Amino acid sequence: MWRRVLLAVGLLILVTGGLWAVRGQMPAEASEVQVVYQVGAGKADVTPTDWETRIYWMAGYGAFRAATSVHDPLMTRVLVIDDGSTPLTIVTFDLLGITSDDADAIQGVIAAQLPQLAGHILVHATHQHEGPDTIGIWGGAGSPPFGNPRPQDYMDYLGTQAAAAAQQAWDSRTPVSVTFANIQHDPLLDDLVQDSRTPQVWDPYARLIVFHDGGGNPVATLVNWASHPEVLGSENQAMTADFVKWVVDEIEENYGGAGIFVNGAIGGLLSSNGGDVLPDLPDDSFEKAEAVGRQLTQRLMAQLTNPGPNDIIATYQTLPPLQFTTREFYLPVENKALLLGQALDRIPKQMYRQFQIPPQEWRRTDPLAKYTNTETNFIRIGPAAILTVGGELYPELLVGGIEPIGIPPFNTFPPEPPLVNNPGFAPYDFQFFFGLTNDYIGYIIPISEWDGWEGGQYGEDFALSHDEGLILSYNLHLLMLGYETGEYPAEMPAFWPPSLP
Repeated sequence: MWRRVLLAVGLLILVTGGLWAVRGQMPAEASEVQVVYQVGAGKADVTPTDWETRIYWMAGYGAFRAATSVHDPLMTRVLVIDDGSTPLTIVTFDLLGITSDDADAIQGVIAAQLPQLAGHILVHATHQHEGPDTIGIWGGAGSPPFGNPRPQDYMDYLGTQAAAAAQQAWDSRTPVSVTFANIQHDPLLDDLVQDSRTPQVWDPYARLIVFHDGGGNPVATLVNWASHPEVLGSENQAMTADFVKWVVDEIEENYGGAGIFVNGAIGGLLSSNGGDVLPDLPDDSFEKAEAVGRQLTQRLMAQLTNPGPNDIIATYQTLPPLQFTTREFYLPVENKALLLGQALDRIPKQMYRQFQIPPQEWRRTDPLAKYTNTETNFIRIGPAAILTVGGELYPELLVGGIEPIGIPPFNTFPPEPPLVNNPGFAPYDFQFFFGLTNDYIGYIIPISEWDGWEGGQYGEDFALSHDEGLILSYNLHLLMLGYETGEYPAEMPAFWPPSLP
């Protein structure tokens, strides 16, 4: 059981001492091959068409919160970034989460219509808390509560609408220049988000990718920022995209081109709900949700023309072809609520016994332990890299700042090394992180901050297991070092102790 401790120690030395060689490419801007990218965007409405005749239980917060109206449409938005050989497709949904099984199905529908996009499709949920339960934890749809799983026809509708938006994006491609931007978070954005769990840590940058056509006209703008879109709070029963709606509206109304929002490392808990966020505006209100979204966009876009001393902005007319690497692996599941929901066919997430997973995967001593699989991706675009995870990563795992605040013995474990310091990630000037992408596995917590299933800070009740953060961090480090699905180092470093008491 102590093998996880040893992995943390080894990874700490790995990223600081470079004991394992980086198998992946270094930043690709030095490549001699340069191409002009083509980019297109599309969108489609994914609001349930039958919400007036069927009960939809809303995801997030507590149970028994049925949708009674629609304030603004829920959308899927698609961005296609085409380098001429390996198109990257980013699909977002104004939903709380999409599990890997459903992400696979959505990818399949898109790929059947546009086979050239197959294998490089990212399915992302913005994680807003005012839409249908697509996970199965909050009741799915129908009456009585919890009497029915998520409606399969609605899940199928998501794939159909995403494919339609992807077709728009593919058909609208145009040659572009690409601008990457790191915008320093504090103090610019510190009144738009709060961290309600100790320690207070967040990504020091919000990040942008802006595409312009040959005439200098905006084609699309991607905003990558970390915060729970839950401004409307737990009493709202009107379906809405929350502040994400107004991030996109502000882009499209006042800057031009398509807008798309991708959430980041929001564990911890980073949220735009509460009195510390724009305190002059009423809590749990559409007024505050609109202000958060519009001000976020306004402040970020202003920095593009008037950058601060710590902002980093660069524009490229040509870039190397993009590189896309995937790693799938298994995580143990201890969460009794998730196990029960899956056993009752309410949560669409496959579970496996130990004998069903590859022998090189992380294993417990209990032969009856259950596991689930997940997927991470590492994409390189010139000076930029995108790391994806299918859950709510605690930002301490991304950028550092872990504190041993958990319960014994977990608070004695060495901290997982920051992902941004990995030798495969660190050389990139623009380090994008996409959470809630191609899966939904809940909170991902540093092991030394684990404080038990009951009585601690909020987060553990929506995590898979006490060592999920360590195992996932370990696999992300391997991914960025060039190890793809099923690949592990041939030998562990010599310093690796054989056991601990």
